[in-house]
Amino acid sequence: AGATVPPSFEELEESISEVFRQLVASGAHKPIPDRPARALPQDVSAAKRRGDVRVATNIVCTISDDRGEEPRYAGVPISEIIAESYSIGEVICLLWFKTLLPVWATRFIELVLVTAADHGPCVSGAHNTIVAARAGRDL
Repeated sequence: AGATVPPSFEELEESISEVFRQLVASGAHKPIPDRPARALPQDVSAAKRRGDVRVATNIVCTISDDRGEEPRYAGVPISEIIAESYSIGEVICLLWFKTLLPVWATRFIELVLVTAADHGPCVSGAHNTIVAARAGRDL
């Protein structure tokens, strides 16, 4: 009724080839000849003028800036981030908030990451307690 299943995954390629050969031999399938690939344009603006390309790419990333010699997070070169040993909280501040926040804020971000990393029920309770305490609320 239909399916050809090879005895092992290693024999899948040969099984597919055999089914293909049988279909061609029986006339149930006629292979389509390969077409040569089009040559890629060397210049995007020239390809746009010829109509080979519809629009120029305009990808804007608001998180980091990858133009130039090295990536920058909120204007800070990644080499400085590494050389000055920025903490993960400071890097998250640069990426998400586009500025360095005070030390207490970066430490809180790191605390949230540490407590939420496990995702277990006890950890989520501890995480909620910390957030509520920081907000001045009682659980």
